[in-house]
Amino acid sequence: MPNQKAPKRLDSRPCVICMTPFEPYRDSQIACSRSCREKAARQGLTNPKATERNLICRSCGEPFRAVWSGLGTQPRCAACTARIATESQGRKNAARRVEVNPSRRQVNLRDLLKKLYGLTLDEYAAMLARQDGRCAICGSPPDPDGVKAASRLHVDHDHATGAVRELLCNRCNMGVGYFRDDPDLLRAAAEYIERHRSGA
Repeated sequence: MPNQKAPKRLDSRPCVICMTPFEPYRDSQIACSRSCREKAARQGLTNPKATERNLICRSCGEPFRAVWSGLGTQPRCAACTARIATESQGRKNAARRVEVNPSRRQVNLRDLLKKLYGLTLDEYAAMLARQDGRCAICGSPPDPDGVKAASRLHVDHDHATGAVRELLCNRCNMGVGYFRDDPDLLRAAAEYIERHRSGA
């Protein structure tokens, strides 16, 4: 049997965050767990071997200075870190846009209609055609370039019975909901607006 060197045992030390004693697996470890390591990083606590060094960015190859312990993956320069973060966010935003992935949006709408209202896409399309693609309250069409909720008409339903009523734009649908489907409350709100508009 080959002679295997036993790993070096390090003395127990207190975690810099929770103060719980733990056995580190390397000399530079100052926190006991992942959550404590993340807290230590947010507080600017670094391991004893971290020093400011002259480094070469692994993305652009330009020299820069940064605090690094020499362990793990070498950091990138600030410009490359910012550029990569921006590109990553751009990819996420692009994946969410309707024009990039229209089929996914159609599937989501189909599932939502079925789950919440028991409607099919064809039934929704028929309602849309009957209303000429316009909100049943304000008569406005949705903005096709709007994001998510603003880009289509929504199924309005009676919250007491669950019965489907008509299609509303996002604003009217939210307005009816905020007024708790209460006609008296909506009339009182209309009277309130008219009273203050006329200066009475």
